Amino acid sequence: MLKLNSLSGFGSGVAGAGAAAPTAGYFVGGYTGANSELASKLVFATDTTAAETDADLPVGTVNLGGVSDTTTNGYLVGGNTTGTKVDEAYKLVFATDTTAAETDADLPIILSEFGYLSNGSTAGYFAGGDAGGASDATYKLIYATPVTAAETDANLSEAKNILVGVSDGSTNGYFAGGYAEYPSTVADKLVFATDTTAAETDANLSQARFSLAAISDGSTNGYFLGGRTYSAPSYGKTVTGDKLVFATDTTSAETDADMPVGTSHFSGTSDGSTNGYVTGGSTGARTVITNKLVFATDTLAGETDANLPQATDTHASLSDGAV
Repeated sequence: MLKLNSLSGFGSGVAGAGAAAPTAGYFVGGYTGANSELASKLVFATDTTAAETDADLPVGTVNLGGVSDTTTNGYLVGGNTTGTKVDEAYKLVFATDTTAAETDADLPIILSEFGYLSNGSTAGYFAGGDAGGASDATYKLIYATPVTAAETDANLSEAKNILVGVSDGSTNGYFAGGYAEYPSTVADKLVFATDTTAAETDANLSQARFSLAAISDGSTNGYFLGGRTYSAPSYGKTVTGDKLVFATDTTSAETDADMPVGTSHFSGTSDGSTNGYVTGGSTGARTVITNKLVFATDTLAGETDANLPQATDTHASLSDGAV
């Protein structure tokens, strides 16, 4: 099996029931030529992104994950610092845009390259990843405590890393793609009421890939964008956009949502109802580029005002009112 030490950003933008209207998305950590601690903030009302230094991580981290309680706090967990996978968690307080260690939320194990999503306002989930090898394990962060622990009923149907997660914000989450022995199409459905996960074949990706990005409109559809593919003997990047209809658990190609250029190792967030954003990543080189997906039309195009302050890949994303 090929060892791949990089991950796409796994943002899924969904507004939880009763959540405040989202105002901003955050892109944190990643690789900028070195492991980065930097945070950037995207203001949804103006589509502008700028550095937010108070939200910077204490240490440069790649391949981490981010979830949000949709109103008060976000959490950034795990990843890889200087060649070492970590279990640390940090809390981002939305009211002050400040980030600090939150040890109760630390993962039970060191973990990198995992998928992440949130059920809205109650809990976040971290699934799969690299724990010294591809994993099928799932961990649940309860926002009220905030404590993270293993949730074995929610384990994935296959061990893999570099996957993504999306959520409808209230009922179900979905983990899709990733790298098992080869790039995967497999989608698993997580039922929040029971914390149980099982394969959902109708939701499988249209193309096997990993290091992709994901976003959600908060209630109706999720989107899986770009990523890396494999055609023996080489790997490539894809533009493919897939749309997951939550009501039917079906995923299919949505060509209007294709990326302008093949992109991997990037990340996405959403305002929870109108627009989603995917940022940075690799198109052959690291990029600052942000693309905006208009949910009403399923169309995706560049949004230059929202470009990152620095070229970044393998970063995490979350939102102050969507997950």
